[in-house]
Amino acid sequence: MINLKNLLSGNGFFIAFVCSLLSSPIHAGTITVNSAANTNEADSQLTLVEAILLANGELTRNLTSSEQQQVMGMLKTATIVFDIPTEITPQVIEVPQGGLPPIVASSVTIDGYTQPGAVANSASILEPNNAVIGIVIDARNGNHTGQASGSGEGDILTILGDDVLIQGLSFLNTFETAEGGSNYGINWRDGASGGRISGCWVGLHPDGKTVAGGEIAVGACATAGKHIIGTNGDGENDVAEFNIILGHNVNTIFEEAADCRISGNFIGVLPDGLSTISASDAEKVGEGDAVEGGGLGGLIIGTNGDGVSDALERNIIGGMADDVIQTWGGTNQGVIIAGNYIGVGIDGKTPLPNGKFLRMNATLAVIGTNLDGVSDALESNIIANHSGTLIRYPSPNLVFSFRGNHLFNNAEYVFERMEESFYADEVGDDSIPLYPTLQAPTDSSRLVGEVLISAGSGLAPAEVDLYLADPSTVGVSPQGAHYLGTFVDNGPLDADDRIRHFDFDLSSLSYPQSGEAHFVVLSYIAVENDDTLYGMSDYSEPYAVLLESTQGRIDAISLMDGSVVIEFVGQLKRSSTVNGSFEPVPNATSPYTMKPDAPAAFFLAQ
Repeated sequence: MINLKNLLSGNGFFIAFVCSLLSSPIHAGTITVNSAANTNEADSQLTLVEAILLANGELTRNLTSSEQQQVMGMLKTATIVFDIPTEITPQVIEVPQGGLPPIVASSVTIDGYTQPGAVANSASILEPNNAVIGIVIDARNGNHTGQASGSGEGDILTILGDDVLIQGLSFLNTFETAEGGSNYGINWRDGASGGRISGCWVGLHPDGKTVAGGEIAVGACATAGKHIIGTNGDGENDVAEFNIILGHNVNTIFEEAADCRISGNFIGVLPDGLSTISASDAEKVGEGDAVEGGGLGGLIIGTNGDGVSDALERNIIGGMADDVIQTWGGTNQGVIIAGNYIGVGIDGKTPLPNGKFLRMNATLAVIGTNLDGVSDALESNIIANHSGTLIRYPSPNLVFSFRGNHLFNNAEYVFERMEESFYADEVGDDSIPLYPTLQAPTDSSRLVGEVLISAGSGLAPAEVDLYLADPSTVGVSPQGAHYLGTFVDNGPLDADDRIRHFDFDLSSLSYPQSGEAHFVVLSYIAVENDDTLYGMSDYSEPYAVLLESTQGRIDAISLMDGSVVIEFVGQLKRSSTVNGSFEPVPNATSPYTMKPDAPAAFFLAQ
């Protein structure tokens, strides 16, 4: 048994004893960085370099008494926090020559939001990001950690341990390392699993204007996977976990890293949520992809549709010069792309143009809603303002569902090389157009037409997804701007009992507009009793219809003696928060009066 009183009577022995503990491979509980220097020296300050070495159990020297004061606890996990005395925000830590030490320990957290003056984002994903970043990791000097032997690659920060969380930091990069190779920002390597990058600005200075990107922003290379970029969507502090990632040739990349997730990020989009990087910065970037990879089975881009925080899990993606999403070889099954705003800003309208949407090889994916009844509307993607083809089939090995999405102002055809698709393989005749046809007497209450294939030969009955067409592209590249519903060949609403012919009753539908519009449809097929093989037809030719709006609307709001009077059409609903659950107002009729002493509320009419 060690007698603490005896230890205290011999100060030199006590300090030496503590130092020997700190320099042994036992992880500290909390390590406070109190200097923006990048050194490893026995002095009065503790730097980030020293903090990482301590967390790893790799610091080979004894701490000074001043440095010891920055270390609390003797636990198996380490949290690195910041308390750099200064009146200047942010504090810039330059990457030292040779790079930052890789994080080799597991369960390490680096929390930049602990720096005085730093504030995590508190806004919704559909509002401007209001984070105040207090710590910058600056690698614009070209100093990176070299990890890939012979490749010339370098990382600003390499993560080799499991369950490492990096949050609240800005990472500034350059397109060449000091040795002349390409570089990454943050990279999980060599079997690491369960890492998270949250609340960071990668490629963007905290001033919200200075762009300093590089080859790849965030990567996972030959790892055990299960990494999260952005929010984990667990309903706890999700908005603080949003990242901004921009200014890189490739903004995220996954190579042999399964079950990863990219949710709650601005990718290529500035903090206002409505603009992309300048033309001069875009010239430096060149390629510009949001997501790349191979061997990325189970990847989720956007919401997972589990009913928890789904509205906060979408990504806002814009300004991609080449592909938004590109995959290559390996196992790419179970990919989900849902709930994202792609090519538009946070308002769902402001154009943030991209090149091509999707270039995938041998991939099984769900793009949009899965129609399982949970968060279906939130799973729909907005895909707009692309200058190139949205989806190009390389072979029948690209198999996906593409349902419930909102498409508009895309310059080229939605599908290219349909003759190479899984759908074409099932049709078995590439001499005919691969899309359904709409026929008279189709109108706002009735949908009549024909699909090319349906039940039989091992296939489930065809499903027909109905959309209002984007009016600006009706004569150019038909695409569905507003999803209206899904109907099943020979299902309960089908008045035509012939296989492949349909006559659907639309009387239960509500329309968002009145006047002339156009219907377009896609047909969806699946292999019977197999939920891993399915495919989509091309869009039908647009069919002109006259519509009468049946959706609710608020016509007027007025103030009378402190009361609020709402005139509305439809069902009036109320919520205590703008992003909350809207519930019907009991027995509400128009005009509806809210008394001055009533709690504050948000209203909508449906």
